[in-house]
Formats: sequence, structure tokens, C-alpha cells
Amino acid sequence: MDHENEKLFSLDLNKYQWQLIKPKAVGNNDANFPKTREEHSCIVYNDSMVIFGGFAFGERTNSIFKYHFKQNAWEMIKCKNTPPCPRAGHSAVIRMDEVGDHMYIFGGKDDDNQKLNDTWKLNMTTLEWF
Repeated sequence: MDHENEKLFSLDLNKYQWQLIKPKAVGNNDANFPKTREEHSCIVYNDSMVIFGGFAFGERTNSIFKYHFKQNAWEMIKCKNTPPCPRAGHSAVIRMDEVGDHMYIFGGKDDDNQKLNDTWKLNMTTLEWF
């Protein structure tokens, strides 16, 4: 698959210059490459960037992808338990403490464009949703 339209940019904060990044998919598997999306959330965790949800080709999604900075590669993340419903326009944060590292997501809008008022937690080690 050609990923030319699916661009990733990096801003050098020392020089204030943008650079086009050409990432690959883990295992050269196209399923590991995220589709172009908008209104998703993004966190930085360890040596990676994690994106969740958003609009992909006009449909809301609840998929998760991880971009590995050092390997310059995307990977689709498969989670355990029932995930949150597909959504866009939500927020996300990462919290790391003695009970574990978790990504929390809040709100957004569902497939019927209804505002959501729910909070979900993803354990970043076990990949279980709560």
C-alpha cells in the first residue's frame, strides 16, 4: 500500500524547522499503519506516541496505534476487554504512578453525534480497558 498521503511531520524545537517523516509499518504489515484521521487523541508514552479514536474516512473509530520514535514505525495495538465506543473529539492523558501506567480518555461524540460524558482507563502494560 502507498502511504504517500498519510504524512507525519516533526518540528525541531531548536531550529523551528519542520521535517517530513516517512514511517514504516511494524513487520511491513499495512494493518499496522493508521488510516488518515482527525479529531483523535494523542499521548506520548515512553518512547512512543499513542493515538486513539477519531474520524478515519468519515467514520468514528476506537482503534489504537503506537508510533515508535526510535524505530520510525507504526503498530496497531490490540486491547483486552470491551473498548470504549468509537468516538471523536475526546481528550486523553497519561498517568504514571505506583499502581501502573494508564491512559485515560474522556468524552467526545459517538456515531450518532451525541456528546459523551464517560471516562475510560487503559492499562498501558496489560492493555486492558476499564
